[in-house]
Amino acid sequence: MRESKDFLRTIVEEDLKSGKYKEVVTRFPPEPNGFPHIGHAKSIVINFGIARDYHGHCNLRMDDTNPTKEDTKYVEALKDAVEWLGFDFDNNVHFTSDYFPKLYDYAVQLIKMGKAYVDSLTEEEIREYRGTVTEPGRRSKYAKRSVEENLDLFERMKKGEFKDGEHVLRAKIDMSAANMKMRDPLLYRIRHAHHFRAGDAWSIYPMYDFAHCLADYIEGVSHSICTLEFENNRDIYNWVLDTLGLKTARPYQHEFARLGINYTVMSKRKLLELVEGGQVSGWDDPRLPTIAGYKRRGYTPESILNFCDGIGIAKANSMVDVAQLEFSIRDDLNTKVPRVLCVLDPLKVTIENYEGSEEIDASYYPHDVPKEGNRAIPFSRDIYIERDDFMENPPKGYFRLTPEQPVETSSYLCRFGDCPGMCPGSDLFSPKEPCELRNHKEKHHTKQTQNTPILF
Repeated sequence: MRESKDFLRTIVEEDLKSGKYKEVVTRFPPEPNGFPHIGHAKSIVINFGIARDYHGHCNLRMDDTNPTKEDTKYVEALKDAVEWLGFDFDNNVHFTSDYFPKLYDYAVQLIKMGKAYVDSLTEEEIREYRGTVTEPGRRSKYAKRSVEENLDLFERMKKGEFKDGEHVLRAKIDMSAANMKMRDPLLYRIRHAHHFRAGDAWSIYPMYDFAHCLADYIEGVSHSICTLEFENNRDIYNWVLDTLGLKTARPYQHEFARLGINYTVMSKRKLLELVEGGQVSGWDDPRLPTIAGYKRRGYTPESILNFCDGIGIAKANSMVDVAQLEFSIRDDLNTKVPRVLCVLDPLKVTIENYEGSEEIDASYYPHDVPKEGNRAIPFSRDIYIERDDFMENPPKGYFRLTPEQPVETSSYLCRFGDCPGMCPGSDLFSPKEPCELRNHKEKHHTKQTQNTPILF
């Protein structure tokens, strides 16, 4: 743990010192409706990292409350991402669906307290009644239903007696609240859909704002850490727990700025469109900013961890340059992997005044990496250069090989043309001695070597 602490770790330390909690318990609660991307990596690092630093534990919980979009393959992808990044969830994955019976009982308790009611407005009417940021909302006429009628309707909703959207369960809070999230938010909605774990046992599913805080409480979470987009939801989080009287070591929500990287799409909805539309080969396509995509591209777990550590944890949203992520992988690989050269678009060149072959000794590592290891690069009269490194009719300012312009390397001078005797005998490889090159049958060689990379 670094000496300079971010604001989240400061909060955790203060809570531990005051005795508010005996143990730090965090959670990473993604919805299993897509593969995790680089933004999820930041959340994984924060939640699992804080739990590790303070000798607590972090729960991996699937927020599986929307049966129409979730699948087991996404659960496996999330588990793989957490493990690949080097964190341990004790092989115990939590699911919000495991708490459905308990959540239902809490909803019934709110109804009995007169704090929740079954509303029968349409979706459009609910939106209209909510009001605006400058105008208060209007409470539904169905809020006057008795406790007994609400209990009866809610039980029938559970049994599947109504169509999707026919009724919803809403909290009864304040339709004039400045925070529009508090204007009688939805707690349950009807969904006649097969759940990948619960099957067809339920016809109603809890909303995020209701299930999230209660799942945290049931699991004994101390610090519920999420991104700034849920800042306004914190009032609902506290209202549900306080109204139900869940006081003992109850969790509190804390927000941090979500990760934004320029030139990078991190909306799961948009990424899903690319996958389903066939524009990419799958969620692990190396062009996608998913953790599986970065893994396939050659990124290391350490590079992702270093990137997340380097950008820090802030309270205000900002944009990170993608170059910082690219630097992280280069910096990590710099001391780990050997180097080889590759001519991606080769053009064959024949050295007319050289016969035979030899091997040139080359190091696998740059001079600033204290590692040993060499490889032998073959050298003969036939060599390959990048096609862009030669031009017969070059524009002004072209400094590579041309029929009239030689190219100087660290040891030799390479010249294009037919000049017999220019490099006689043993002087061929003396430093700065001109080495005559001639491109024979360029079209023929172009056809043979085009788009066939040569590795050496």
